[in-house]
Amino acid sequence: MRLALLLALALLLPACARKTDADKRITLYSSVDASVIKPILEAYTSRTGVAVDLVTDTEATKTTGLVNRLIAEKQSPRADVWWSGEVVGTAQLARAGVLTPYTSLAADASARIHSSPAWPLRSPRDDWYGLALRPRVIVYGTRAHSADNAPRTIEALAGSARPVAIANPAFGTTRGHLAAVYLSLGRDRFVELMSKVRWRVVDGNAAVVRAVANGECDAGLTDYDDYQSGLANGWPLGCTFPPLDAAAGGNIVATPGTVALVLGAPHPELAKAFIDDLLTATTEQALAASPWASLPVLKGVPVPGDRFSGLTPAQIDWEKAADFLDQAAAAWAESQKPKP
Repeated sequence: MRLALLLALALLLPACARKTDADKRITLYSSVDASVIKPILEAYTSRTGVAVDLVTDTEATKTTGLVNRLIAEKQSPRADVWWSGEVVGTAQLARAGVLTPYTSLAADASARIHSSPAWPLRSPRDDWYGLALRPRVIVYGTRAHSADNAPRTIEALAGSARPVAIANPAFGTTRGHLAAVYLSLGRDRFVELMSKVRWRVVDGNAAVVRAVANGECDAGLTDYDDYQSGLANGWPLGCTFPPLDAAAGGNIVATPGTVALVLGAPHPELAKAFIDDLLTATTEQALAASPWASLPVLKGVPVPGDRFSGLTPAQIDWEKAADFLDQAAAAWAESQKPKP
């Protein structure tokens, strides 16, 4: 009898081990480019044995589409972790009760080690962390502009006789950028400024760079990583870093990425460990060196070349910007009405 019992247990143990291994996986919803994120996920799985199932969306509606999906799944969450390339969509998720507070000791340790009092960057409710800032830039065609006469502010774009490319303001980092400008300038100045520029709305920040590279537009507003992708293609491009408010100083708009724990995550402990791993100098350095080309939040994290030398990100209340998305969208729409 004892021998039979031992044999039965021996047969069960491999099956139990297989079940445990299969359970060591989490689901990540992310608007970060798959080409950027996959090497980080593969390295994490190699180190920890935890598989990460990645769910993404299209370029044009990337963040907004996933935000809507998370809200729709709120009662029965499928995602464990939300990792976004921008912040106002994350603030919307927090307000919708999709995220849950989490304090990462790893993030606190990184901030102390790197003497970065402004980091961890997180929400006032402690339900998201910020990392890997993405500067907003004016991309210009080098056939139309030299480095000396390139536009350096949104105000300077108003002097362009040709259209200026911009991603659809209803989505992504463009939506957050315009909301931040709206908060800084106020409604009337915002409408006046935006009405002076001959905008051409295109599908996504990558499309902005293509429109400038192929000569449809001489300049456009986009993200620094999309500009870098254009350079990698050999396109004739340059860029400048416009300030949030040219009249108030030179601090630039740099959109933080965000990572958060989903409320009701199917695998909360594994999800927390994954978040801890993201909120380190190792991940910040990997993202800075990747095609994401981000500006690290932590001090002293190596950045290729001197691409961000002398630049200071503006202190933006992104939570407040998220509150004013509708007002900024309405002001944008007003600014684009045909002149009488």
